[in-house]
Amino acid sequence: MPRTSKAHTCAAGCGTQVISKVYKHSAAGNAVYADWDVTKNEWHSGAPSRRNIDGQTPCDLASAKSRIESHRTQAKVVVEARKETTVENTTEALPTGGLWELIAGELKPYLDGKLDGLLDADQINELIKKGIENSPAQRIVIEVPELPPYEATDEHCSFPRLVLWLHGKDNDGKPLNINLVGPAGSGKSRATYNAAKALGLEFETISLSKLTGETKFSGYKLPGTGEFVETAFYRAWKFGRVFLLDEADNGNPNTLAWLNSALSGDYVTFGNAETVKRHENFRCVSTQNTHGHGANELYSARQKLDGAYLDRFVPIIWDYDEELERKVAGNDDWVAKVQEYRRKAAAKNLRVIISPRASIQGAVLLGLGESEEVVIETTILSGLSQTDRNHLICA
Repeated sequence: MPRTSKAHTCAAGCGTQVISKVYKHSAAGNAVYADWDVTKNEWHSGAPSRRNIDGQTPCDLASAKSRIESHRTQAKVVVEARKETTVENTTEALPTGGLWELIAGELKPYLDGKLDGLLDADQINELIKKGIENSPAQRIVIEVPELPPYEATDEHCSFPRLVLWLHGKDNDGKPLNINLVGPAGSGKSRATYNAAKALGLEFETISLSKLTGETKFSGYKLPGTGEFVETAFYRAWKFGRVFLLDEADNGNPNTLAWLNSALSGDYVTFGNAETVKRHENFRCVSTQNTHGHGANELYSARQKLDGAYLDRFVPIIWDYDEELERKVAGNDDWVAKVQEYRRKAAAKNLRVIISPRASIQGAVLLGLGESEEVVIETTILSGLSQTDRNHLICA
């Protein structure tokens, strides 16, 4: 199936525009087809199968389904609400109203007069929505030209974008440098590691601090023996791997100037006096908690980064994916409380980070039989002043 360059809205519900062909895993009873006809620039939609859904009476929609399937061209959306099956999102633009609203609305012209009152568009809408929302996990398959499909469970809603942008190259044949900007605990490092796997590349990483010097990139020779100490950047540059520069806004701006210079060209001379040409598969990803403009209330030790360095990267905003948080934690009631604490902290400008780690770790502790009071104290309130505690706990 040819890939287009148009974007769609992430089915996880975060509103992210994604360029991809994505399959998602859903869990409860039926299949509906909605196809994009690229020749006519319009949607054609199928209908539920004869399977029962949540006690509903099955209906014969074979004729409607057959009619729509005859219009299939290049892209399709398949909502398969059954375990071990998938949802494939089209590469074309989806309306912002949501996948289920799209399908229900497009089914109506084909279903009128065929259901005899058993199922109407609103009921189909709710059934599809319920099936997607109750899915215990997401299964994502990303297909990149010339590479085998990559499957992953429970990925951030912007993960397809990261993979495809990393795969892309400019008119000079150089890949894009990607900067993931988002709060602590949003899964930036994990996503980069998995993106490397999706591209079939090995992964290298370093985490920066104010004391990180140029030799962490260029390598150096050991005194006495003269043995060259390779670095993660050296291996990624020479052998074609994904290089993750973690916590870039925590690094020394002078050190990042060296990296900026390296990324600007095709050759780098390393600490062993070896001049190495950039491997065609080299990729660079930077992660930051800030936009590089210096410290703020939450991230007080972050550095102000040089504009030339920031301009070298294409940013992707990597905020918390709360739907993914809910699925990974596996305890909806607890996650709802964590997310409510997060919203209250943001509304009151409290200096506290309440990341999905609080949901995941708290769910584990609750599963071990720990009291909710102790879990809240451990994962949310620990380290807060009494004033901030009162602001967060009180309505």
